[in-house]
Amino acid sequence: MRRGIIYINEHYAEFGNFSESYNNIRIEYEGNVVWGISYEALKGYLGFNYETGYYVIGKDKNLDRFPPGRERFPYNLDRSVYNMKFEEHLFKNKQTVAETIKFNFIEELPYTFGLEFETAGGFIPQHQLYELGLIPLRDGSISGIEFSTVVLQGNLGLNLLKQQMETLNQHTIFDKDCSLHVHLGNFNLKENVLVLLNNLFINSDIRTYLPPYTFDTTYYKTNTEKNYCEMNSRYRSFSEMYYCLVGRPFYGDFNQPHPRDLSGTRKWNIKSRYKALNFINALCYKGPKTVEFRMLRPSYNFDKIIGWLFIYAAFIKYAELNAGKVVGYRSSITIDQILRTVYSTELSEILQKFLVLSYNIVSAQANVQDQYGMRVDIDDKIINYQTFGHYFY
Repeated sequence: MRRGIIYINEHYAEFGNFSESYNNIRIEYEGNVVWGISYEALKGYLGFNYETGYYVIGKDKNLDRFPPGRERFPYNLDRSVYNMKFEEHLFKNKQTVAETIKFNFIEELPYTFGLEFETAGGFIPQHQLYELGLIPLRDGSISGIEFSTVVLQGNLGLNLLKQQMETLNQHTIFDKDCSLHVHLGNFNLKENVLVLLNNLFINSDIRTYLPPYTFDTTYYKTNTEKNYCEMNSRYRSFSEMYYCLVGRPFYGDFNQPHPRDLSGTRKWNIKSRYKALNFINALCYKGPKTVEFRMLRPSYNFDKIIGWLFIYAAFIKYAELNAGKVVGYRSSITIDQILRTVYSTELSEILQKFLVLSYNIVSAQANVQDQYGMRVDIDDKIINYQTFGHYFY
């Protein structure tokens, strides 16, 4: 088997992995010499074997109809990388948006966003990863690959996200060990904003709209020794919050590395990042300053993700608007109140309908003893384009 970088044009084709020796040639590509297959020698059908993650050449067009493969990393990228910031430069400005939908209310979503899709198996051809902006990463807690999106924003970002989710749905699978994480960035990075956001989240009624085991993954994940989505703690001040999450006093710099992972390559050493709302990227390092919402179960439901994107953004908006006020240490608040404060009347009413649908999902899953939300067929039946998505596109 030869390894190369996937690239196709009118002169030659080269592939991330190929097992045949059809006139293998050496090609200089971005300063490196790689193996490839000459364009003239490429005959027959080029298929992608989703079981092995390898390209195959033959006459049978069914070659690409394999079940999703597991526990391999077939891409010509660093298989040890677990953080998208180390590979993002390779994917910059290489995305292609096939269809442009004009999404409603997009002007009320000012933040950048990105998603991390954990999978239990399945591969996507590497040239499609560049086109889609999906970065394959290592994750020791799952049997498949974690696909992280590039940084997304605005109408174009939602269009690309829709394409990404459709491709993931086609080529990957997930199981109970997988999760779906959402990052939001480009917000007002201030001490009072962060501590208020933390306490808002805890004091809200968000538990009402999520499966009962959401904040204790030891009930259902294979690794029962670690809770990957522990509910955050309340803090009386930002100084207390920073010290508890980072382990040292705050000296006014949000770019310093975390003392338990100075190189930024051993995230599992930072136990405080496994909170439902993860602040480590905002508090430490020079990379993208984001907060990570870690509590969603895996899903290919684009309409559901739209709803949660706007719900999460509402928490940040509310924290920005009220950052100058006294931190609400134990002041309860409903998501409905937050929505009415930060969004237009029309959008807040639509998102209130989304909350009702989300509550109905949790109730329906509980009726079939699904306490951790893996019955995604129930999700898709209750939240879809007809019931919710049509408000946005």
